[in-house]
Amino acid sequence: MDKKLSPIWFIEKNIDFEYQKYILLDYLQYVDLMFANGLLYPTLSEIEYHQKNLESFIKTRELIVSGTRELKGFDFEKMTLLYDTPQDTPDFIAINNIINYAEPKFQEYCLKGSHLYQEIEKNISMRYVGIVPPDRNYGFLIMNIDNYAHIYSYEMCRITIENEFYVKLDEIDIQRMNFTNTYEHIKLDLLNKFTQYTNPAVIAADIFKTYPLKEGIIPVIRRKISAYLNKNA
Repeated sequence: MDKKLSPIWFIEKNIDFEYQKYILLDYLQYVDLMFANGLLYPTLSEIEYHQKNLESFIKTRELIVSGTRELKGFDFEKMTLLYDTPQDTPDFIAINNIINYAEPKFQEYCLKGSHLYQEIEKNISMRYVGIVPPDRNYGFLIMNIDNYAHIYSYEMCRITIENEFYVKLDEIDIQRMNFTNTYEHIKLDLLNKFTQYTNPAVIAADIFKTYPLKEGIIPVIRRKISAYLNKNA
């Protein structure tokens, strides 16, 4: 079951610490289940989004507080000025309690997701098949998962908005690997079928542990290919 958390979950409906806490913990229980089953994405991206959203709200809250406070006295013991602020209202106090509780939770789960990412990444080994061409921005990826070759074409694309590279993957075929159907044999077959490619790079990736393909391996391998191509450029 796909479970989502509203971007404004901490200020929705009646602002109540116990209610919002229940909403958060219910969602995080779902995240635990996803991570336990190797379902890294989109769960990790969503957790990171909520963490950034919370940080953005905290900054906005600080600007509101600093811009609307009025002097009401002086604390002689602490030697500090005292101000009336929106934090004095019940709703603002409740929101502060919710945020203070939620922020370390999101940090904890971002870390959990990061550890899962690193675990998947460590179980992927890459190498070029045959001669490495000068242009490695396009080619083929052959992933060996439980002795099955998952074959993709890949292309490095620049994302205009973020000005970063993104690896586009298009699935071609799935074949059983054995003593005769090796990486080298599959490469020759690909070169014969896709004659429009001039001297494409072919990357072999051994996956040593089983994870969900679309939600675990593919998101990690996109970044790993990009890093691998840059490292071996």
